[in-house]
Amino acid sequence: MNTSDNFPAVEETAGAMVYPTLLERVKALTVDNAIVIALVFVVSMALLPIENAPNSVRVVCFALILLYDPLLTAFWGGTIGHKIFRLGVKREENEERNISLPLAIVRYIAKIVLGWISLVAVSLSPRGRAIHDQLTGSILIYVGDLKK
Repeated sequence: MNTSDNFPAVEETAGAMVYPTLLERVKALTVDNAIVIALVFVVSMALLPIENAPNSVRVVCFALILLYDPLLTAFWGGTIGHKIFRLGVKREENEERNISLPLAIVRYIAKIVLGWISLVAVSLSPRGRAIHDQLTGSILIYVGDLKK
């Protein structure tokens, strides 16, 4: 089995892929939640002194924060939390490609609506897929060089 300091192996010796665990997903989610909370705080504080800021500016700012997960997932292959833990959200049928923005939005909505129920499925799925991954044809995998 390949191992590195803090990151698990990508492949077992028998050639079977190893997929991220529930704990790794939760760690990435915790980082992302902290980032979103910080963004909400920063944007709120930035807009506070601007008394006449149009509502459209406020709506756009908060819409972008709300779309943090799907935008980064579709265009960057994962959120900052995913990248820190060397994870990536890819298409199940082609793990080289990111999922589309519409699928990333559906995935995010399903993740919010189903919450922990979706994540519990990770333990039951042979490829570690949460319900929101199964619904959108996505899969969370290890990406990058794990030997660093």
